[in-house]
Amino acid sequence: MTADFDSAREIADSILQKSGDALLTNDFEAFAALFTVPTTVETFEGRRVLSTLGEMRTTFEEVCRHYKTQGTTDLVRHVVAAEFVDPSTIRATVEARVLAGAQLQQAPYVIFSKYVHQDGAWKIAESVYVLDDAPIYIRALTYGKRAQTAKEKS
Repeated sequence: MTADFDSAREIADSILQKSGDALLTNDFEAFAALFTVPTTVETFEGRRVLSTLGEMRTTFEEVCRHYKTQGTTDLVRHVVAAEFVDPSTIRATVEARVLAGAQLQQAPYVIFSKYVHQDGAWKIAESVYVLDDAPIYIRALTYGKRAQTAKEKS
C-alpha cells in the first residue's frame, strides 16, 4: 500500500473518480496520467492494445464524442471488489452505469481492471468491459469506424 491509501478499494475508487471526471470534461492529459502505455482495453467484440499516447488519445476522443452526443452527464462506477495481487498490482471488479440526468443510457455493466504501481503512481494497465452490446467501446476500439451492435446483427 502507499501512504495516501488504506486499501486496494480506495486506490481503485480514486482512479475511477479521476478517470470519470477526465472523460466528462474531455481532459486527455488527466486521463492519460491514469493509464500505463501500453494499456489493454477489451470487450466481447475484441481486444485492443493501445501502444502509444496517440492511440490512447484517439480512443479517448471517440468515447468522449459518444458521451457528448448521447448527453451523458455522469459515470457512476462502484468498486465491487479490489485486492492486492502483490505490492504493486491490484485486481478490481467495478460495476458501471452511464447516465444522462437520472436516465440510464445502457444496462449497467462490469469492468475487470488491473492496476499497477508505476513511476510512483497507481495506473490502469488493463480493462475488460463485460457488456454484450457495447457501441461506445466498439467504436472506440475500432477508432471511430462504425461497427454493428449485437441488436443490428440479429
